[in-house]
Amino acid sequence: MALTLIFSGCGGKDKIKPSDDSRLAMEAFDSIYIIKAAYQDRNSSALKKRLAPELVENILNNLLFEKAELTFTPKIVRIKDSSVIVDLNWQGTWQTVKEEKLIRRGTANLELEKETMTLLRIDGDNPFITLSDEIGKSGEKSQDEKPEPAAGFDINPDNADSE
Repeated sequence: MALTLIFSGCGGKDKIKPSDDSRLAMEAFDSIYIIKAAYQDRNSSALKKRLAPELVENILNNLLFEKAELTFTPKIVRIKDSSVIVDLNWQGTWQTVKEEKLIRRGTANLELEKETMTLLRIDGDNPFITLSDEIGKSGEKSQDEKPEPAAGFDINPDNADSE
């Protein structure tokens, strides 16, 4: 009889139900990934459904690429009265018709309306703006490129004793 109680008490049939906050965070992630996929596919009608009117024109005007690949790494989710804010790091690569390439990365806070999961605001580095004016200037641009040292400065430590 003691074995029966032990086995029936550890059945594992009771699943942990996600909290309301957890469900909201998952809905926000889903919405962001739908927006990301629509952007990469240059699907303007899907973007219009998921973006606030203030964001639509700017993002649609920057669909000037042949191919885009974005990677999002969420860091934290903040839930407010009427919105959900997802802080994330992102990295992107854009390819143009002329085979020019742009590589960027950044950090952004994506604010979504809580009820509809519409993207309301992007604070920080906007992953959906390719800096189209950057493409075409020199073929390939990367945010990770090191700037040239200012004239008169030598950053080579081997030359420090030669003066």
